[in-house]
Amino acid sequence: MPDDGTAARAAALADLAAVAGVPVPVPGEQLTDHQMNVVLRHLRYSDDPPLSYQQARDQYRAEGFVGSEERIRRVWVELRAKEPAGHRPAAAATEDAEDADEESEHRRT
Repeated sequence: MPDDGTAARAAALADLAAVAGVPVPVPGEQLTDHQMNVVLRHLRYSDDPPLSYQQARDQYRAEGFVGSEERIRRVWVELRAKEPAGHRPAAAATEDAEDADEESEHRRT
């Protein structure tokens, strides 16, 4: 049986999925891009400060969600692009630079 923290996180994810109008994402199942977006958004803002790409990706995998690195990266970039500039965390510029460095490294491999 999940602990209260796990149950609360699952409930929050279910709420986000309902608002987005998508089925609740289930670990281990192939997700649509919209479901993946819900999971990544949930993970990003589950902590303060918001998680970076690497942290969110690692947590996504640790929780049993599946998806190729390319899909996760593409959905993450779309998620970040929709964040209002004035509402982004103060560390966003640093995070953007880290994401750009990682993307550059990813393209070289």
